[in-house]
Amino acid sequence: RYSRIVLIQNPDRPVPEAYLYLLEQMTDRHFPDILFFAGDGPEEQLAVRLAFRLGGSAGLLVEDLEEQRDSVVVTKSAYTGNLKVELLLERKPFCISAAYRKADPVPAQVPDCPVILIRDFKPVEPGWLESFERIDAPEESDLEDADIILAVGMGIKNQENMDILEQAAAILNARIGASRPVVMSALANMNRLIGASGRVVSPEICIAAGVSGSGAFCSGIENSQLVVAINTDKDAPIFNVADAGVVDDMMAVLLALARIITKKPAKKDGQENG
Repeated sequence: RYSRIVLIQNPDRPVPEAYLYLLEQMTDRHFPDILFFAGDGPEEQLAVRLAFRLGGSAGLLVEDLEEQRDSVVVTKSAYTGNLKVELLLERKPFCISAAYRKADPVPAQVPDCPVILIRDFKPVEPGWLESFERIDAPEESDLEDADIILAVGMGIKNQENMDILEQAAAILNARIGASRPVVMSALANMNRLIGASGRVVSPEICIAAGVSGSGAFCSGIENSQLVVAINTDKDAPIFNVADAGVVDDMMAVLLALARIITKKPAKKDGQENG
């Protein structure tokens, strides 16, 4: 069915930019309809950026693919595996990254077209790049077994406040979670996301600070034994699901709470502070 299959061996891990130019040249020579990439971070980045440069379509973490005449339908998981979605891709070339999943072994099949293996695919570092640093992905979230979770929303406002709250959370013996806007603003890692598209948590106490209270977020904290909401807006939807609420600035309330916890008890006659 295919005119040829081109396999590119990629033993190294240079910056993605070093591959993009060469991949563009490869597509100019071979005119592929579909390009497959591994389902990891760097390869997914290549898939998206190459599709954009070539005017094509990108599908990430695809579990199944059905070819049609001039398009493909890809199937993938969404909302942390709770939903299967089908997406129609219509612009060629289709840059597809495959999802990792367990599968039963199948007999190897010999393709009925020429297979070209490129072993000496040497990327060229772009001249404008002076240096780069590879940052490992964050460890898995520790929210699932947390007794106290401090879930922050966009009331956090900036990174400086987030840094302050991380110290306050340590005093409160709480672990920090985040709403989607906070994660999308890069104020928290994706593994901190709480809600329908993140993690469903069940702590003894969930402090929802500066969170408006969208349905997607609230579905992630509904198993909490006690929900305490802090928001300057007395009409915020989060108060509809909270067991207790405080209408005030989240930073002022949480820092005051941290000070109370760390404050030493007053001296008694003949005794020293314990």
